[in-house]
Amino acid sequence: DDELDDDDELDDDDELDDDVRESFSKKRSHALENARILVRGLADVLARPISEVLEECLANDEKKRLGGVAPEVVSSQISSSRWVLARERPSVVFSLMYSLHLIEPSLLSYALPRLPEALGCPDLEGRRDATATLVARLLCDRNYGDEYPLVVEAWLTRFVDTSAELRGKMVKMGLEVVAASNDSEDLKKRIVDACAQRLEDTAWQVRRAAVHATADFVHAALSEDDEPL
Repeated sequence: DDELDDDDELDDDDELDDDVRESFSKKRSHALENARILVRGLADVLARPISEVLEECLANDEKKRLGGVAPEVVSSQISSSRWVLARERPSVVFSLMYSLHLIEPSLLSYALPRLPEALGCPDLEGRRDATATLVARLLCDRNYGDEYPLVVEAWLTRFVDTSAELRGKMVKMGLEVVAASNDSEDLKKRIVDACAQRLEDTAWQVRRAAVHATADFVHAALSEDDEPL
């Protein structure tokens, strides 16, 4: 009997924990939604200061970012840390940009035109990779082709990037954009053509990545078309 009572107490504790977790989850979701509403209402006011921070992070050349002043004479540690963060861990910056996009796309209205510069950064492969990933995620959520054609054009050039790893990743990301069906038919065709060209890439790693990504894309398309028995 004592063992049964102990089991009952454990069950009660589990139910209590579930109730607490569910209540916390609801409160958290409610708080996040209120925060989104507040940010959306202030989007016009917040867009410019947010953009100024992001533009510092997106600048490719530190001296250019500092207005022509040599970095060693700049005393602002905060300003410098932003650039170092973007250089050493660009995925952090671009994850932030994507999160802002999910809250309110207009928050990025000033920063997005700077993406072509980051996409073409010659000496920072990690920056190009992170930027290409961000643009692909944005295109999966919304048709940015009409609003920011230069960003899309710069993104398409990454299919012929000097990095074989990035060229291979572009096929997977490109087909995900096509599958999302948010963009124009012309852009989708250009993406598919660019992916097809990577099947004949000079690097075997890229060809392998392109084959795998294409197979996954076709499999997913066929699975969606299958009707349940």
